[in-house]
Parts: sequence; structure tokens; C-alpha cells
Amino acid sequence: MGYPGVPPQFQSSVSGNGTRVILSGRGLAQVPDWVRNLPAVTDLNLDENQLTWLPDWLGDLSQLTSLFVRGNQLSDVPGSLGRLTRLTHLDLGGNRLTELPREMSQLTELTSLALDGNPLLEIPWPVFYLTKLTSLNLSDDELAELPVRLRGLTALTSLELSDNRLGRSPGTLDRLADLASLARLKLDGNQLTVLPDSLANLPSLSELDLSRNHLTSLPGSLRNLASLSTLDVSFNRLRSLPSWLSGPARSAARVITTGNPLAAAGKAPAHDGQRLDNAWIRLRSLFVPSVSLAAVRAASRTDDAAAAILQLYDWERDRLLTLAKGTAGAAVTVLTGLIATAVEEKTKLNAITLVPTAALVVVLLGWSGFILTGLRRLAEDYSTALTIKRQG
Repeated sequence: MGYPGVPPQFQSSVSGNGTRVILSGRGLAQVPDWVRNLPAVTDLNLDENQLTWLPDWLGDLSQLTSLFVRGNQLSDVPGSLGRLTRLTHLDLGGNRLTELPREMSQLTELTSLALDGNPLLEIPWPVFYLTKLTSLNLSDDELAELPVRLRGLTALTSLELSDNRLGRSPGTLDRLADLASLARLKLDGNQLTVLPDSLANLPSLSELDLSRNHLTSLPGSLRNLASLSTLDVSFNRLRSLPSWLSGPARSAARVITTGNPLAAAGKAPAHDGQRLDNAWIRLRSLFVPSVSLAAVRAASRTDDAAAAILQLYDWERDRLLTLAKGTAGAAVTVLTGLIATAVEEKTKLNAITLVPTAALVVVLLGWSGFILTGLRRLAEDYSTALTIKRQG
């Protein structure tokens, strides 16, 4: 029989006696008017469309408890959303928001809020009135510091701050210390060089992600995290791990260390492959061109995140191969020129000529080989990124 007022092509998008409307990935430029004629709707999904604005009448859907508008082109949202006082889940990630309207502070039943992937320079102030929030996602924004008012969100159990710029003001991480209910904290990709001891004051913390930073050591105070079950410190600059991580108190904790130049204290010297990996980590950023801006832009237009990661890998792999071939070619050119000169007897092959030339050839060939060996490390890095994406 279908739902009255709903066009035939959208009948399959409505279910649960009109309580659920799933319109994700339909290429919509605006929210269809017929949605307002479903007063019983509790779940509305508008993810991955081309919406640049939301209609005011969305605030009239008084039964709405979940609203998903991820991956659109919104630069603002209407204040009428503040009338959705039953809303518990709101996802505005992957848009162009720089602030939230003041009326959003009225969403006092909200328990889950996603604002990741927006150009937010600071946490919008209405968020601090949402005292029932248990999950807050602020990853991949432009945050350079954490405000004092964040301490007021004491119900938070999950806080995601990945890929921001908190390394510029690491002292503001002290403001997390009062979030006693926090069980999951993601600080990966923030260029952090130090951690405050105050993180040890989170008694419920079970998962801590510190990967992809610039950490050279871990504060001893972290040993006081009695509930810690997973600690990810991969892709930092750690040369060793503190002894307490391998002690009885941490025997059940999963510690992820991939991509660190860890030195095994008290054990046999690192094998040549490990030394080469460590050298690659240190020298790659100095001598090897990074992924170009064109590559990043091309990947950003890819809807499939895994495909984007593979696309960036292809670009960087090709650049490395080109550099390796060019370096090897230069070595061959020098060697060929030397041989040709000797054959034509235009110069005498004495030690003064031969030694520097041979040294140059060896250096060029060695550097080319080093770059090619680095391709293995590159493949491992991108393989890890794919794994993290799929698990996430």
C-alpha cells in the first residue's frame, strides 16, 4: 500500500510505519518536502548528499531522536534544530561548519554528537550546555587548544580529537583531567611532543590512542591508569618503552608500537633490516619528496576512503620510483662517461680522478637502493592506514 504522500521512488526509503527515513547517498540538493508530512519519524538519515542548507521545518519533527547529515556541504544549520528536544544522536560530520547556532544549546537530551571533518577553529560554545553527552567526535577539525569549559562535560565516555593541531598548545590537555567517566580518548595525529601528567587522573580510561605524533617518551604517570587495556603509541619517535608497560600491572594491556625506532635494551643489536627501517624513518622527510598537493586534492574527491588511501600510495610510490631511477641513471651516466673518457685516452685514470668518481658512483647507487628499500616501509605504512580505516 505504501506511505501516503511519499513519491514512488522513495517508498523503499521509509520504514517502521513511517518512523525511519533513510535518504543517504541519493544525490539530494535539498531535503524533500514530503518528509515533513511524516510526523512520527524518529530516525532521519541524510548522509552523503549535496545539501547546502537545511529547512527550518526540520525543527517541527518533534519525535526525532536521531538525525544524520554527514558528508554534505553545509556551512551552517538552522536554529530551529534547537526545538528537537528529544534528539539523542546528531551527526554533522564532514561538512563546512565553523560554528553552531545558540539554539543548539537546548538539545539537552543529546548523548552523541559528531562534528568531525569541519573547519572548526574552536569547539562551538553551545556544546558545553549538552551535559548528557557521552560521545563527542571532534576529529579532523582545526582545533589548536582545548577550552576550560570542556571540563564541564563530565558524562563523556568517548572523546575523539584525532588530526587536530593540539601540539601547539599541549598544556590545554590538562583540561581533560576532570572527565572522570572518560573511557576512550583519541589524540592521534596532533603533532604532540609531550604529554601532561594529568592524563593519569582519568580512572575509567581503557583506550588511549597517541599514534602518529612526535612523542619521544611517555610520562611515568601513565602507569596509574588502572583501567587501561589498549595503548596505541605507533608511529611516534619512541626509542624505548618504559619498563612499567611490560610489568605485571600491565600484562593484560595491548600496547601498539608499530613504526617507532624502538631500541631493544639489553638484547642483541638490531639487525640490519631494522637499522635500515630506522634510517628510513629519520631521513625520508629530508630527502624524499612528499605527496603532492595535487595528489591530496585528487584523493579528497574520492568517496571511498580506502580508495583514497590507495590513490595516495600510488602517487608516492611513483614519485619514489622516479627518484630512484633518476639517481641510478645519474650513477650510470657518471660511470659511462668515465669509461668513455678512458677509452678515448682523453684523461689519465690516476687516483685523483678515479677515487672521487668511484665514490660518487657508489653514493648514487647506494642512495637509489636505499630509496627502493624504503618502498617496503611505504607499503607497510599504507597497509596500516587501510587496516585502521577498515577497523574504524
